Amino acid sequence: MYRKLLIVALSLGSFACASEGITAEQKTKLIEGFTETAQQYFGMGEYDRANAQCIRGLQLDPDNTRLKLVQAWSLQKRGTTEDIASAERLFRELQSTGDFRAILGLAEATERRGLAFSEGSEKLKSGQRVTEAADPQKRIDDYEKEAVKAWTESRELYLKALEQQRLSFDVLNGLVRVEMLLENTAQALEWDDKLIATTTETLDFWNLQLKRSGISTTEEKQYRGDARALTKGLTMAHMTAADLCVSLNRHEKALEHLDAAIALDPDRPESYSRRAQVQKDLGHPKLALADIEKFIGISSLDPNHPDIQRAWRLRKECEAMARGM
Repeated sequence: MYRKLLIVALSLGSFACASEGITAEQKTKLIEGFTETAQQYFGMGEYDRANAQCIRGLQLDPDNTRLKLVQAWSLQKRGTTEDIASAERLFRELQSTGDFRAILGLAEATERRGLAFSEGSEKLKSGQRVTEAADPQKRIDDYEKEAVKAWTESRELYLKALEQQRLSFDVLNGLVRVEMLLENTAQALEWDDKLIATTTETLDFWNLQLKRSGISTTEEKQYRGDARALTKGLTMAHMTAADLCVSLNRHEKALEHLDAAIALDPDRPESYSRRAQVQKDLGHPKLALADIEKFIGISSLDPNHPDIQRAWRLRKECEAMARGM
């Protein structure tokens, strides 16, 4: 597949170089070829090549919205600060189309712009970055205001995207993130609960598809891949919900989410370390000790890693609690 794509891309490039005087039909076919190849490269994670195909296609048709959309997502996935800024400009151009992918893309871009401002503020506070501004504190405040402004816009865009696709994992997950960034813990948990409910329903559907008789090998591979991705996303949603519940002092509910995360992925070490802390906070030192032992036993971290050292300290605290009961 990769070699075939490369040959096609080179052929399209050669044709484009000699594109003067071509017919309208030939031009249309060229643009379609660049678009298809760009989409395939994007699907393979070859974002540089996808972007290159978009550039060639847009030379022939500068207003082509399909190519602009693929280019915007390719730049966003590539992820440099300059790429994100360019992606945001493209996504803004595409808002008039009403395309769900353009709305979602702009929501993610503005979320990341907010993160850039927030990181800049933190670096100024810590002294990692020096500013020549006459009032350094004002610069920090300005950065923080810009971050909040960007995240507020991002939330509005995610809500707009949700109107089109109410079961979208990416949209619901985005709403969880921006509410957390805006320090709206209760709202973030509400969105996370919706994310868990919809993802569970979708995962159940794909697991049922796997039990159907007569499915082809190709279908089985696709269904298993979808189920695997959903299981990973659902596990992380439960982990996030547990953290949010702890922040809201809802430890019993946090424990339910951690139990669910472990049931989905029993080989994930950090699930046990987090559950151990919650068990300790609930006054269950013996249960916490069992989780600490499990975490240490399956973790691949170096013994001197801070997480392992933290686990040993938690173990001592739990042992002391157990002795005092």
